[in-house]
Amino acid sequence: MHREIDRIGLLLSYDGRELVEDEQEDQIQDDLVDYLHRWDEELQPVLLEVQLMATPAVADLADRVSGALLDITTAIELRRTFIEYYPGWFQAQDLLEVLRNAMRKELGLTETLLSDSRHGDWPWLSDRPPRESYLQHYPDGRHFSETEEQFLQRIQSAKNEALTRHGNNQTLSPSTATAPEVTKMKNISPGTKKPRPMQRGKEKN
Repeated sequence: MHREIDRIGLLLSYDGRELVEDEQEDQIQDDLVDYLHRWDEELQPVLLEVQLMATPAVADLADRVSGALLDITTAIELRRTFIEYYPGWFQAQDLLEVLRNAMRKELGLTETLLSDSRHGDWPWLSDRPPRESYLQHYPDGRHFSETEEQFLQRIQSAKNEALTRHGNNQTLSPSTATAPEVTKMKNISPGTKKPRPMQRGKEKN
């Protein structure tokens, strides 16, 4: 829900200089109603379960997170600007991290999760193979397992299949015409008029 409310907040006017379009206004209203419904019908039952099983400290933090997810909707309900809305979103995100680490501690996991680990090449691990190592094709499209002859045969087969498929069509656009059609089109000069087909019923004997 923390991510969902941010998707709605992005529709607000950034700094009040531009107005929110009618279509976006309707979307904000509809999405906000759905969000509040989920907060009441889905989040609150989960909160009750946490409060039954967790320690008082974690139960309190869970209740605070629930309240934060409701509180940050105020800026959207009042149609404040995005720059007025987003500090509350980050404040709620910080509270979520506090709750998450408190729950881990309650489970016996003493190490806290890093909240500032998204830097450099995140999300990729530096000690794992780079993306380039997963390449399986040469720049020309030939697979590493193919010989040059196999590659050329595959390309030729694909061309023949395309020509056959286009040849079965009744009408061909200049971009998809087969080689003979393209040749015929090129032989017609710009000033040459194409012969008009004879209309049915008017053929001369």
